[in-house]
Amino acid sequence: MSMFTKKYSRVSQILFLLLVSTLFLGLMLGYIQAVGTKPLLVKNINQNGDSSPFFLTNVNGVLFFFANDGIDGWELWKSDGTLTGTILVKDINPTGDSIFLGNAFPINIGNTLYFTADDGTHGHELWKSDGTITGTKIVSDINPGIDGSNASQFVNLNNMLYFGAVNTTHGAELWKSDGTVTGTMLITDINPGSASGFLTTSGLTNVEGILYFIGNSGSPKELWKSDGTANGTRLVKAVRPLDISSGSEFAHINNTVYFGVEKPVCCPIPVELWKSDGTTTGTVFIKDIGDMAFYEFLPIGNVLYLNGHDVIYGRELWKSDGTMTGTVLITDINPLGSSSPASLARINDVLFFSASNGINGQELWKSDGTAIGTMMVKDINPGSASSSPSQLLEVNGILYFVADNGTNGIELWKSDGTVTGTMMVEDINSGGVGSAPGFSWLTDVEDELFFAANDGINGLELWTLSNPANSLVYLPLVVKKN
Repeated sequence: MSMFTKKYSRVSQILFLLLVSTLFLGLMLGYIQAVGTKPLLVKNINQNGDSSPFFLTNVNGVLFFFANDGIDGWELWKSDGTLTGTILVKDINPTGDSIFLGNAFPINIGNTLYFTADDGTHGHELWKSDGTITGTKIVSDINPGIDGSNASQFVNLNNMLYFGAVNTTHGAELWKSDGTVTGTMLITDINPGSASGFLTTSGLTNVEGILYFIGNSGSPKELWKSDGTANGTRLVKAVRPLDISSGSEFAHINNTVYFGVEKPVCCPIPVELWKSDGTTTGTVFIKDIGDMAFYEFLPIGNVLYLNGHDVIYGRELWKSDGTMTGTVLITDINPLGSSSPASLARINDVLFFSASNGINGQELWKSDGTAIGTMMVKDINPGSASSSPSQLLEVNGILYFVADNGTNGIELWKSDGTVTGTMMVEDINSGGVGSAPGFSWLTDVEDELFFAANDGINGLELWTLSNPANSLVYLPLVVKKN
């Protein structure tokens, strides 16, 4: 080792020790403040207004979304979280907007984004993109002409795309695609002819390799299943004179699917809780909770959580183990009315949701499935006013959501399930206006949180929070004031 190298190595060691000592001393004396990472504007896409990012979708670590730059209209973009890495993928419709605002949230299958778009010629049809101009193309013109097929309800089954689509010959039916023209095909004509057998609210769901959905073969709406073949697409059970709840949400625990069935009574229309293992005999009634319209399901382990409504307690938090006796009210959160549990989410085995106890307004709550373990996390908007938590999303063990504390407006919040650990991430749009980060869904991309927000300067644009759960940054030395 040369004399120069030895001296250089010794100098580096001394500088490193000085840096560590300074940081340690600064932290001990309070001269350096350690703070969590702050939300950052990724890019001001629309210089003259709102780009309004929408349909945020993770494709193997790259965020795809639709946005309006004020020049090309609502088109497909992508971002790696940096200014230079946030770019227009393709101007699909040179004369207007290509975005389809129906029930067609884009999906990633095999590092390819599938979505519905209108190029101005074919109407809203099935498209795909690998993030390049040449790799962003129409998959198939399912319904020739300007009306389009309105492809929607995308689901991945064995790396094949399944979805609903309409054409003039078959009406709306169940389709599948491998991303090629020849591999895009009707599975079967459930309701023969131009009548529709697949509904825009069919709730297409993959349950352990089998698709479940609401179908209509000319009778009331019923539970159907499909393995992706014509012969394997069949009615599970006719539950007439009942009717599968329109817009029903499916949830599953292992191979059992849960859903609601409407009773032929009006009005309101009562909805029963049912379950199915895919067989006729295994499709059975569980319990008549009451009016379950607008309910939500969330399975945690072998327990199904839901917000059910009955004439005694109103709309409250329930749970079910799939049996009549095991389907019970957890606790009457609001004894004077309905607590209206909503936005159900989970962190490990704990359920988080918004609810009102009739005193504190709609606030953040949590539950372990017991009455004593169901409690308000924090009265974010003190008193009877509501903070209205929504878009609850777990990222790296931390719950992120949108709420209004009554002072800062609607902003991004986070919680670890404790009072002190529930706090506003940042007052992005100061002055009580709020940044409205709830415009598009909070989206996790490899532990990086993406969302749309308006800071009052740049309009509604794309923002990010990098490594939100555990990253720290250090501010420059400042004098601590007493």
